[in-house]
Amino acid sequence: MSRYVIVSFLEKATLGITFSKSEWLLHLTILRPFFSDNEDGYLIGILKDSLLEKQKVTSTGKVKEMFGPNKDVAVTELEHNTRIQDLHDSIESAFKPFIRFESEQYPTYRPHVTNQGSRGIVVGEEVVINSVSLVKIDNDSRQVLATVALI
Repeated sequence: MSRYVIVSFLEKATLGITFSKSEWLLHLTILRPFFSDNEDGYLIGILKDSLLEKQKVTSTGKVKEMFGPNKDVAVTELEHNTRIQDLHDSIESAFKPFIRFESEQYPTYRPHVTNQGSRGIVVGEEVVINSVSLVKIDNDSRQVLATVALI
């Protein structure tokens, strides 16, 4: 069983790039970490199918928050809108039969950008979600398996 997450990178992330847990690029989590027994290629196909005809989404940094079970993860929560919710819901619906989530989730989707060291976004900063990536999580390494551009 392998572990994955689906994100939208806010910094350039090339296909196949591998990085450590501490070197995450700025990103918006679209679908929280999950496990799957399915092959990488199968999951890539699900991602591509779930994003057919999906358009770019824009949001703005709304408020600084602390997330995580211990409230120790600094994030900037984004303005929630119907298009960002639709993007999340489409992907979650497509993947749900083939995955098991790693942890509990907030009762509702709360789009956010997690600070990466001293990097993050500020309240009021515009964020454009123009692609979605499937990232494989393996111990301390992360690998971008696929990136699908939005229209």
